[in-house]
Amino acid sequence: MRRFVFGKSVQGASHIRSGTECQDSWKKLVLEDGTILLAVADGHGSKSCPYSKTGSKIAVNVFCDTLQQLYESNQANTEQLLTFLNREGDIHVARAIDAEWKRRILQRHKKNKREISVLADGSLDLASVYRQYGSTL
Repeated sequence: MRRFVFGKSVQGASHIRSGTECQDSWKKLVLEDGTILLAVADGHGSKSCPYSKTGSKIAVNVFCDTLQQLYESNQANTEQLLTFLNREGDIHVARAIDAEWKRRILQRHKKNKREISVLADGSLDLASVYRQYGSTL
């Protein structure tokens, strides 16, 4: 059986009217055995999330990287992998994706020499950094 998987990010009508860029991303990854991983992310697009396009791009890459590693490390026993994903995957996989997304966002933010606010207790306000890259995966 031959499968066709394709996609495209399209700038919505309200974004066209306001001159706002499309902040959505998608990624398709075909593994060696033909398994397909597909990720879609919707950038928040609000004024408090000026880097949503970057956030959504990083989100689809993190998702595919994380799932590819999980799949390849359990390829010998896909039945066990499916059981894990059905029972605990929503928690463990989501936490792994969240942690890696935050790590990459902070790395990108620092690379671009963007400011990080400091909280009253002297710690960095990382939540405000992550908010600027807001995306739903």
